[in-house]
Amino acid sequence: MNELEKKERYYPDIIVYFQITDIFRNLKLINICINNLLKNNKIDSSFVVTPVHKNFWKKQSKKFTRLNTSKIYLPRQKKPAIFREDTGLCLATRNKCITYSSRLGKKIKYVINNSKIDMVDIHTIYDLKIAEKIIQEFKIKPNF
Repeated sequence: MNELEKKERYYPDIIVYFQITDIFRNLKLINICINNLLKNNKIDSSFVVTPVHKNFWKKQSKKFTRLNTSKIYLPRQKKPAIFREDTGLCLATRNKCITYSSRLGKKIKYVINNSKIDMVDIHTIYDLKIAEKIIQEFKIKPNF
């Protein structure tokens, strides 16, 4: 940001972040994130979240503690979702958040992503092979 501001004298209000390893982005979700900020100046950031219905645990010292404690006796598919932050798919944030505070700020608007294909995040050769298989089998182009 400093380079852009110093060299170009350009001060963007909204910055959109994508992680290069997340290759299956949905343009509709990106537009929703950006429009959330354009329509409401009080929102600091808007980003994609994905509901997950797995059981999660946190290790503290030598003990494991369950994170999702509500309705623990239900099948996991019927439990309330835990939402995974997927800012690699899209994060629209205000310049002030990055420059003066944190990347997200305090007032956040979430955009729920229900696609499972978007969960492919390429970090290994195996991940790349999964992405290639999705492209071949389902005829889905990256960044659809």
